[in-house]
Amino acid sequence: MRNDAIVRALELLTGAEVSRSNLPELMGAYGCALYAQSSSIAERNTEAASLNELLQTAGYTTRQVQCGGCENRCFVHKYAFANKNVYYSGNKCEKVFSNQGAHAVKGRNLSVEKYGLLFNRKGKTESGKLIVGIPRGLNIYENYPFWHALFNECGIKTVLSQPSTFYSYEAGVHSVMSDNICFPAKLMHSHIYDLVQKKVDRIFMPYVIFEKKERKESANSYNCPIVTGYAEVIKSAIHLNIPVDSPVITFQNTELLTKQCTEYLQQFGIDKQTIKKAVREALAAQINYEQELRELNRQAYARNKAEGKLTILLAGRPYHTDPLIQHKLSDMIAGMGATVITEDIVRDEDVGDIDRTFLVSQWAYINRIFYAAQWVARQGNDVHFVQMTSFGCGPDAFLIDEIKSILGRHGKSLTLLKIDDVNNIGSIKLRVRSVIESLKFNHNALRKMEPFLTTKRFTVEDRKRTILAPYFTDYISPLVPPVLKLAGYNVEVLPESNNDSAECGLMYANH
Repeated sequence: MRNDAIVRALELLTGAEVSRSNLPELMGAYGCALYAQSSSIAERNTEAASLNELLQTAGYTTRQVQCGGCENRCFVHKYAFANKNVYYSGNKCEKVFSNQGAHAVKGRNLSVEKYGLLFNRKGKTESGKLIVGIPRGLNIYENYPFWHALFNECGIKTVLSQPSTFYSYEAGVHSVMSDNICFPAKLMHSHIYDLVQKKVDRIFMPYVIFEKKERKESANSYNCPIVTGYAEVIKSAIHLNIPVDSPVITFQNTELLTKQCTEYLQQFGIDKQTIKKAVREALAAQINYEQELRELNRQAYARNKAEGKLTILLAGRPYHTDPLIQHKLSDMIAGMGATVITEDIVRDEDVGDIDRTFLVSQWAYINRIFYAAQWVARQGNDVHFVQMTSFGCGPDAFLIDEIKSILGRHGKSLTLLKIDDVNNIGSIKLRVRSVIESLKFNHNALRKMEPFLTTKRFTVEDRKRTILAPYFTDYISPLVPPVLKLAGYNVEVLPESNNDSAECGLMYANH
């Protein structure tokens, strides 16, 4: 790097001496040259080319084309070289415009298969008296099979909003109430506007507090408050002439679920017996979806393991299946030859004894990611854990630390990819490629198991030791030491935060 200030900052941060090249701006070109050399040596029949011949083929022309392979419609730069080779840049995936070559072997992508399995459903009711619109976002990515079957069995036609696009997102972002909310929540606004344009009679956004409890030992199965109550934000932020229905729902108790669905659907003149039958059919549809998804993941992993290939478990919330939210990360990884499986491989699965942890297993989506990390930690070096997280996600702040700890104690590392509405994913692509290449070299590396470390328990003998307390408020903090001294504790309140303490804290924070 050329910047002396950055080099010095790195030295101060690491406490080590930093060495650098005298030509840092040419390191990329140097790496390309080394790669070309190694590729040339690998191709034994390749004749050596002179420098003049290489320079003649280095000339190129460029033009911009628009890919029509999916709803993203990426603007792709095409570089045509004198030797008739072509290179593309600007493409999020390589399905249409690929630099991999005709003989590139792609891995299986369970994230894409999950998306198709979730939404490719035919309805019995093509035309009904009532048309209900369902936005393609948040908890719909978890329970859509249930809602689709429920409405269809009741004779209600369902209409999904269109797949997410960056253009539709920009059209709806003006109604977002808070800029620091996560991207998946912001994206819901565009889906609401799309359903309005489709002229549905009502919009359905259930207020799901509890998801299904997948393991008995889990403390609970809460949804994130944003996922649970975002319908209320939509009602306040967007003035609609269409009713937004948000009945309170729990998937933790079948009896309560049936009661809640009955209360909601009876207002449309549907009798109780029809609703009860519809709930049974809907639960069966949801179970079939979850079981099929789990089996697809198992089969993909078993085949990959038998062939000795690399498997990446790409973990995230259900809505990270959305190609726009994940920026087609799964396609990117599969395009590099690795098979992509999802956290659904541990749905209703006994992953063995749970390692000791500080995490309270009370969040449904977090629990699944956590158990997936447990599963990966106990697999061989051919399985790696990559987690997607959205900027502004509060629960992920503590989940990340726990997953790092679990994987680290089993000799593995966590690859964390923070994604949001930024459209430039070049840095993520570079990081993913680096991870996959490094995993190929460490395929047979020995792993060292480490014990779970925690703070020593505070006992009676420790009462004489000084306890450090954070600064609360001007009113409360002066009272803390004398009050606790009456109880026999020696407490010292730390001073108020300043720039130095804030900088120190940022070194250990995940936000």
